[in-house]
Amino acid sequence: FLPIALLRTSKLGLPMRVLLPALVLFSFITRAIDPNAHPDLPFGYAETASHLRFDGLTIGVWFAYLSIFQGNFWSAIQKLSRLLLPLLVLCFFTIPYWHSSWVYYIGHGYAAIMCAALLATLTAISPLRVARFKATHYLAITSYSTYLTHSLILNACVILTDKMQVSKGLAAPAWLAIILFVGYATYVIVERPVLKFRDR
Repeated sequence: FLPIALLRTSKLGLPMRVLLPALVLFSFITRAIDPNAHPDLPFGYAETASHLRFDGLTIGVWFAYLSIFQGNFWSAIQKLSRLLLPLLVLCFFTIPYWHSSWVYYIGHGYAAIMCAALLATLTAISPLRVARFKATHYLAITSYSTYLTHSLILNACVILTDKMQVSKGLAAPAWLAIILFVGYATYVIVERPVLKFRDR
């Protein structure tokens, strides 16, 4: 979806430093105008549709672009992120107290912005010890497969948990473990062989 959107919008002639931040707003707008996007609907489309979760992905692409092609601006973003991160984290922990509508329409995007600020801050300092762990390595290489499969697995977990009448709070750690396992399995069975075939 993102490559198609970039291809279409690039024809407008906007520079990438303007286009990508504009696309960050896309999900905020679609969550507000899409009649099928509502926090009170059962878990499904409203929580998982790609265009409704476009903000987090686009922020990541925007930051990657800045770090490669706009070094001076990226350095400024890193410094700003370091200053704002404590406040962003503090406000993040207030999200459970927000009204459900605010969480749905703004909370997801806010969480993406906070994570982006954390990423920008961490990339400005020496690598943390955790970066050398094997678990971190495997999490990194399987992240795309996990991204592609997590929505389907999460939806299945929610349905199964509801049928078993188990608290979602208690089941959440098991959901995470299953999502990570399926992501790793997808990487081993599908993604890694395809990458090897591509690089032949």
